Amino acid sequence: MRDTVIRLPDNAIPAVYEALNRVSKAVGAVRKDDFNQGQKFNFRGIDAVVNAVHAALNEHGVVVIPRVLTVDYLPVTIGRNATPATSVRLLVEYQFIGPAGDSVTAVVAAEGNDSADKGTAKAMSVALRTALLQALMLPTDEPDPDASYDEQVPEFVGLRNQLVELCQVKGLTPAEGTEQFKAVGGVGKISECTDVAVLRGAIDMIKGA
Repeated sequence: MRDTVIRLPDNAIPAVYEALNRVSKAVGAVRKDDFNQGQKFNFRGIDAVVNAVHAALNEHGVVVIPRVLTVDYLPVTIGRNATPATSVRLLVEYQFIGPAGDSVTAVVAAEGNDSADKGTAKAMSVALRTALLQALMLPTDEPDPDASYDEQVPEFVGLRNQLVELCQVKGLTPAEGTEQFKAVGGVGKISECTDVAVLRGAIDMIKGA
């Protein structure tokens, strides 16, 4: 029994898998030319990746469509100063549609932290970068950390620090601060409290005093 090799004519419209393979060949490696000043490492940012693949995707007729599957908004504190922030965690599906109309999907998880309103945009940028790098298997010569890294600590840690600092600003003694803490339902020591609602209540009470 002989194997049959089917050869498509040169002008045949390629399937999406073939189109993605051609895009990957055209792009090659994406170098880590961006530098993170805070953590001192090189990385491939979203702009570098999109700029590298845009022309090849366009040339080979590949369109990329995102769809957010899940999103979670979690309060966190970041950095040494325990700055209150929001952690946006996404699960995003990217549909790669080829020139023949067929498609393949990739699902990626991503996270973005921000103390203002940029967490979602950061998470979406990470998701797109990850999807393009992995779907096209674009090579690099070292691990691919994020452009910025925020050390997360539990929210109650930041609130405990904030409560202690507020007591000092208000001129309260440790005993007076503990009294205010217990007045809103606090139990034990402030330094051991993990109840976010109680800590917030104590902070609000002392602020209003």
